[in-house]
Amino acid sequence: TIRWAEYQDIDWTSKSMKDFHNKTHCDLCGRCFCKEVRKTADHHHLKVKDNYRGALCNRCNLTYASTQKHIPVIGHSALSYDVKNLLTVFAKKSKQKHSLKVLAKNKEKFHCMYMDRFMFIDSYSFLQGSLQTLTESLKKKGEEHFVYTKQFVKTEEQFHLLLRKGVMCYNYIDENFAAKFEEPHLPARKHFYDSLKNEKIDEVDYQHACKVFKEFKCTCLRDYLLVYLAADVLQIADVFTAFRKTFFNDYGLDATHYVSLPQLAFDALLKESKVRLELISDI
Repeated sequence: TIRWAEYQDIDWTSKSMKDFHNKTHCDLCGRCFCKEVRKTADHHHLKVKDNYRGALCNRCNLTYASTQKHIPVIGHSALSYDVKNLLTVFAKKSKQKHSLKVLAKNKEKFHCMYMDRFMFIDSYSFLQGSLQTLTESLKKKGEEHFVYTKQFVKTEEQFHLLLRKGVMCYNYIDENFAAKFEEPHLPARKHFYDSLKNEKIDEVDYQHACKVFKEFKCTCLRDYLLVYLAADVLQIADVFTAFRKTFFNDYGLDATHYVSLPQLAFDALLKESKVRLELISDI
């Protein structure tokens, strides 16, 4: 269930008031404030406390408030498989009619999907690497970037166990999955065979899985599966949030408003160069 929050008034702090009064140019377009370019205080309408975002001209303030019309739903390589199946099941079981639009690459692959107020985008379109590679890369930058993972765990040992990609016995889960989910222990290492890569997991990965099972106090395979799935979601959330913050700090652009890195980079180019492209008319 999604509850829509009421719009909140701006919550001024001494720091935000000082920032606002000292600003002489718009934080978005860079125009100098004057009689014609009026300065306004922009704030997050859904946050209650400390919701000031910056000083904008009146034009940017009105435009910025209306740009995000959809709630972004982000998954890694999700538009190639997961989202299609999710929406298919959702459409069959839902009794309501839903507005569904796609921005397609071809008949099989999509840039993004729009369903009602949700926009499904693929983080792989921005960060082309496996979740394991991206997680390891973020870990090298500092464990403090794993904000959502930190909120999920209860101990430091649990936290460090989730700072890498987990392993799952996909081929072991067959038509008898209901009974196997109730097994009070992990299956033997041989059952962690990956038929897609045609390889077994090594002893290090299997011992890691055993430590996760024990540290998270799993009582059956189902509990381990839930931890494994949660870890995947938390890792991509932390990775994409770190990328989003970096790009916003460098260029003032929010990646969740875009469907791919080329689109985002092109806007960054135009913003930084301040080039105004002419309308192509000689065709």
